[in-house]
Amino acid sequence: MRRRCGRFGSDTGCDQRLGGQRQMSIHEALLARRDDLVGNHAPLGDIERLSQALSAPLTDPLLRIYRHFPVCGMEVSFESVAGRVSPPGPEFRQVDDDSVREREHGFYWESPTQILEEINHYFSARAALRAGFLPIASCVFGGDTYHIRISEWSGAVPRLYRIYGDGTDPDGPVPVPGDALELVASSLEELIRVAVFERPPA
Repeated sequence: MRRRCGRFGSDTGCDQRLGGQRQMSIHEALLARRDDLVGNHAPLGDIERLSQALSAPLTDPLLRIYRHFPVCGMEVSFESVAGRVSPPGPEFRQVDDDSVREREHGFYWESPTQILEEINHYFSARAALRAGFLPIASCVFGGDTYHIRISEWSGAVPRLYRIYGDGTDPDGPVPVPGDALELVASSLEELIRVAVFERPPA
């Protein structure tokens, strides 16, 4: 069953602060849509294994998402044009219009175990991680992956990127915009607010 967003307010109890600055408003967006989240909870042991593997303080906000919200396996659908996101239209995945296909996006939010598998077994994920990009989702249409830029999680508005599965060389240069890397959402918080959520595949 598809779950669409309604009207959202803010929750000051979810206002994360670091050094007196407001941080990680994505938590507010997820909290506002808590009843719409239809994924699975991550086992604490899996979260700890991911934490130990990354050993990067800037990923702590991502780990908190796994601790508090059932997002694992959840399908997230939306449209994007030049980083600006909107809800998917009624023709989503139902037409062959290239202009529609180019702006359609859908991904499965990966579990901590799946993230570890990506970075341990796939050279594209390892190359992206060397460049500071961490995979958090896999494309529902093919082999591409969606990434966060770890350094951006220290700011107020983390973004989401897609890296094409065949666009990274394990020993080559890091991904760059317009090559293997595409900016999908200029604000991950806004994406969460407008996206359609569906239950994980059976």
